[in-house]
Amino acid sequence: MARDASSRWLSRPPRVVLVLWAVTAAFTAYSCMYAFRRPFAVAQFTGLEAWGFDYKALATVAQILGYTLSKFLGIKFVSEARPAQRIAFIALLIACAEGALLLFAVLPRPWNLAGLFLNGLPLGMVWGLVFSFLEGRRVTEPLVLGLSISVIFSSGWMKSAGAWTMSTWGVGEFWMPSVTGALFIPLFILALWMLAQIPPPDSADIAARTLRVPMDRTARHAFLREHWLGIALLVVAYLSLMTYRDLRDNFMVNILVESGATINPGDFARIENRVGMVVIGLMCGVVLFRNNRAALLAVALSVGVGALTLGAATWSHTHGRLGPHAWMVITGIGLYMGFVPFQSILFERVLAVVRTPATAVFLIAIGDSYGYLSTISLYLMKAFTSAKVPWSSLLIDGSYVLAVLVPLCTLAGVSHFLRRVRRSRLLVVSVAETWAR
Repeated sequence: MARDASSRWLSRPPRVVLVLWAVTAAFTAYSCMYAFRRPFAVAQFTGLEAWGFDYKALATVAQILGYTLSKFLGIKFVSEARPAQRIAFIALLIACAEGALLLFAVLPRPWNLAGLFLNGLPLGMVWGLVFSFLEGRRVTEPLVLGLSISVIFSSGWMKSAGAWTMSTWGVGEFWMPSVTGALFIPLFILALWMLAQIPPPDSADIAARTLRVPMDRTARHAFLREHWLGIALLVVAYLSLMTYRDLRDNFMVNILVESGATINPGDFARIENRVGMVVIGLMCGVVLFRNNRAALLAVALSVGVGALTLGAATWSHTHGRLGPHAWMVITGIGLYMGFVPFQSILFERVLAVVRTPATAVFLIAIGDSYGYLSTISLYLMKAFTSAKVPWSSLLIDGSYVLAVLVPLCTLAGVSHFLRRVRRSRLLVVSVAETWAR
């Protein structure tokens, strides 16, 4: 009854009430999820090895292996999840993730790496479930922009929170992830309650953005057969950005140290706060597009410019014109100029253009799955080969690759969907004219 009353209240004009409520709920929920995933990244595990390999690299691989498998599972479970199931599903996933962090703390090394694998296993599905509350609305862009921006801010916040628990409370590196996660459980419960109050899309939303329905196996395969080329091109661009993001995010400590920077616990939050504020300003322009085709082209342009920024900033850094901290800020801006639209706006507008009843979280889950598969492949190659390439060198090389690959694949993928829609309309006109004659 309370939920029905809240939903009716949020459904009333002005829509800004719904926007502020939903943005706050989604931002808070996903930021809290990061408290169970990211604090681990600030631990350096200096001098530790497992089976002859660097312990930090293996720990990162273990967590991302679980996270990658979770993304593939999400293609089925998240795209099929019914609205009534989502809140309980998210709560169960977070509970499992915190339990896994406790295993990481109490199991003997190196067997405690299993705890990080089990920690990543549920967390990869949280994004899609939260996104499901927001998609298919006339105001989806500001809603999911707030959700995506949480990725930028919360990563730095939670790493700083983890560093703070170690420096202030004296928590050890192995207990720090579970302690940090536990601190955010009350706020996470509040965010889930707020998500549960969000009303479903109304008839005007459906008319503007198409009906969003859970997709079973048959519906997923039909969509892939129809648009496999466009999806493949966009996934290549998306997985490239995601691999770069995880490399920069998980090993920012190592990259800054290798670049000669001095690090303080608050540096991570300060870097990502600056990135987030700039990206918010840039992305607000995309929200203003009502025409779906124009919005899709604007998103592709943003992605391309962001990728080019990575290359330009890295060139300036390697030539001594940018210090390590400034390099992290500018590459963060370029990265999230591409990553945020991909993760939140691009696939939403693709469905609005093609007018096929479906769900954007299905397309996002595909991109996430292969993105993390690419990430884990990079980490495995570095961890299990004799080549000791510094993390900073990998980021530099990746910047130049993305500056070329991402704009090309994004523009080609978006062009595919726009051409298919144009052909479909021409076919409808042709059939109509034939029938008239």
